[in-house]
Amino acid sequence: MRLIVSTTTILFLLQCALLAGDDWTLQSPSPKPYATKYHDMAYVGGTSALLFGGFYNYDYWDTTYVFNTSDNSWEKRTPAAPSGRKWHAMAYIGDDQAFLFGGTFSSTHQSDRWVYDLSANSWTQMTGSTPPSARSDHAMAYVGGDQIILFGGYDGSVDDETWLYDLSADTWTNKAPSSKPSARSDHAMAYIGGDQVLLFGGNDGSNDDETWLYDLSANTWTNKAPSSKPSARRYHAMAYMGGDQVLLFAGHDGATDNESWVYDLSSNTWTQDSNTGQPGATFDHAICETSINGSSYIVLFGGGAIAANDETWTFGGGDYSLPVELSSFTARGEAGLIVLEWITESEIDNLGFILERRTSSSDWIEIASYQTHNSLTGQGSVTDQSSYSFIDLDVKPEEVYDYRLADISYTGEKEYYTLMLVGIKVESNLPSTIILSQNYPNPFNPTTTINYSLPMQSRVKLTVFDIRGQEVTTLQNVANPPGNQEVHWNGLDQQGDPVSTGVYFCRLDAGKISHTIKMVYLK
Repeated sequence: MRLIVSTTTILFLLQCALLAGDDWTLQSPSPKPYATKYHDMAYVGGTSALLFGGFYNYDYWDTTYVFNTSDNSWEKRTPAAPSGRKWHAMAYIGDDQAFLFGGTFSSTHQSDRWVYDLSANSWTQMTGSTPPSARSDHAMAYVGGDQIILFGGYDGSVDDETWLYDLSADTWTNKAPSSKPSARSDHAMAYIGGDQVLLFGGNDGSNDDETWLYDLSANTWTNKAPSSKPSARRYHAMAYMGGDQVLLFAGHDGATDNESWVYDLSSNTWTQDSNTGQPGATFDHAICETSINGSSYIVLFGGGAIAANDETWTFGGGDYSLPVELSSFTARGEAGLIVLEWITESEIDNLGFILERRTSSSDWIEIASYQTHNSLTGQGSVTDQSSYSFIDLDVKPEEVYDYRLADISYTGEKEYYTLMLVGIKVESNLPSTIILSQNYPNPFNPTTTINYSLPMQSRVKLTVFDIRGQEVTTLQNVANPPGNQEVHWNGLDQQGDPVSTGVYFCRLDAGKISHTIKMVYLK
């Protein structure tokens, strides 16, 4: 269907449901890791998951494997690695890195800590401030930025400490919240959005069935006490699904089971997921998410009810998939340019967008894509609202333009949206007033572009402030001629240091005129 519109601003709603496949799918990669249990896995950016360590037939594995979800393949990596171990913990810690702490080798608890960098294929031993005591059977989870939370474990006795590790500072901090879960081991934790972590189960003298939420900003543990929940258990595994949901699989609740449960934070509910096929009853396995932006695509490897196995399973979303929703697509003609903006309410496996344009004398041509402009890169799989914009500078004042939008999935499928923008004209060469456009991309990392237009020569000061109103840096303080101006910010403060993840404001001051936009920086 084609929509003909003569105005320069068009708003429409479009929903396109893209459902994931069956919930659990047995993959058959070759080669693959050795049969193992007591290992761990962690997301390491892009579409990759890291597996390290484990134990089987009295061997402590020290092998590093990376699973790529784009083609369901395992690759054995051969960097200099930590010593072989079991009952350790790993967690994503930003960019394409994962953090490892502790574990056991030959009945000896470990306290060494390592960072694996996927792009460099390297393990680096961290030697900063004094870490928690040597331990095993603990749990860790990403908590935003480049930080992880560690809770519990066994260091000669079960432990109830809450530790924060900060990679950029290479420091450990005992957070000592006033209330907390009981001392335990063999539990599981998972990131659940924002700066929060979910904990379930474990062994605190007996199997436990409590659901706890840790909030880093408030430094509080809250017993969520949902009305229904999985049975008390240990040796299970959990992974982030996106939004505010976590998947729990299997474990030992007096007997080994193969139940799949999903916890939803917004409704504080556990729901048992029904599957047409799923892994067998198992414990001491490992699972992890494959996108911290909110993918329900999860990888499971190994474990065993008795002997270890070498099976690779993926959880593809199924019942919990969300629609890809484009909630708005607008265009406005300004002085010598056309600004295109669109908003998605959710995305699934979105690699990025392609923007095409035509005129009355030309067919559709591609003018921008995620491959040529970072601002058109998709968010992968997210449940939150995302904003995009593109400024078309290659336009003529007397010409009329049509625009259409397509997205590309991780599997390479191209999907055009059924509505298009038609009849867009450029306004006069100069604006009637000062215009400060929204930065793009937004959110950004590490660079974003800010455009503004002047009706006459003006002295312009462009300043970035943090959320507390403190000045971060001055991007420009010059007299500019009338017309369009483009300024780039590389995410550095006035001293040349990278800023922290968060919300920032860019203010334009020109004479008595002041305009401000909100920008979001995500590491």
